[in-house]
Amino acid sequence: MPAIKAPATVLVTGASGFIAASCCQELLKRGFNVRGTVRSKEKGEYLAKVFENEPGKFEYVIVEDMQAPNAYDEAVRGVDAVEHVASPLSSGLDGEPEQALRPAINGTLGVLESLKKHAPGVKRVVVTSSMAAIGRELTPSSWNQAAVDELNKSGKAASRGTKYSASKVLAERAAWEFVEKNRGEIGFDLVTICPALVGGPNIQEGGISQSCGLFLSALDPKNRKKGSELTARWGSYCDVRDIAAMHADALMKPGAGGERLIATAGPFNWQMIYEALGVPFEEPAEKAGPLASADNSRTSVVLEKPLSEIFRPLAETLKDTVGSARERGWDVKYN
Repeated sequence: MPAIKAPATVLVTGASGFIAASCCQELLKRGFNVRGTVRSKEKGEYLAKVFENEPGKFEYVIVEDMQAPNAYDEAVRGVDAVEHVASPLSSGLDGEPEQALRPAINGTLGVLESLKKHAPGVKRVVVTSSMAAIGRELTPSSWNQAAVDELNKSGKAASRGTKYSASKVLAERAAWEFVEKNRGEIGFDLVTICPALVGGPNIQEGGISQSCGLFLSALDPKNRKKGSELTARWGSYCDVRDIAAMHADALMKPGAGGERLIATAGPFNWQMIYEALGVPFEEPAEKAGPLASADNSRTSVVLEKPLSEIFRPLAETLKDTVGSARERGWDVKYN
């Protein structure tokens, strides 16, 4: 597919969310025009104010319920590309499996159906998935089928993490299956991006994101770790600014179509967090071994950049996460 170039118009769904707001900002900085979907006029006006001095033009469309039939029909008209970042509210993870699965799947398919009907000029769609959709092999070709199987087995009793992971697996698979099934009737290809735990500056309205809250919980003195807990792998991370840049690059690189990109700067543990921020801790008795890391080499190949130019270091992400939280009234203390 041809690359999408500025000043093309890009639809960003869920524009008032943590990741999506940064995706909008990155596109606007590159000179793209952005149409963001939001759930209310107030959310749209907030973003319009935030972006008023960016090179590109921002406008918003209200989509109150992304599951509603034809919810995106008007939003997609006249756009050249789409970043589908919208994600269901986390409250759905507390109930029956369908409350977690249906919004994620229907929201994704709803965008694609609207594009098929009303946006013949769209050339590329980038869908935000998650590393939670990646299997234990931690490669772009692996899927977290274990989460789907566990959800089918346990139903409502399954953990929130299992429901979340299964929803990401099934929503992303639905997107790939839609593109394959409708290949002769659509003019766009698909890229999916699977981010790890995301930190960094919060520019969306309101408080800080849930993922940033997890980083901050690690700094709470009540959660201070020691011994083997310090060196155990806690997860993988990435910065929201880098995720936004990856989405934009995925639109602009002709060869990115059909790719599934892992978005992680690397694994981390509690000791790495403490060292990055100068938090005092008791040295563990034994040195930590290497932490299991996802294979994101394909990301470097597709985006034509070394990984060091795609992802920023943990210390920068953590410091900016803390700074953003403090700006929003959080009393973050860790020394």
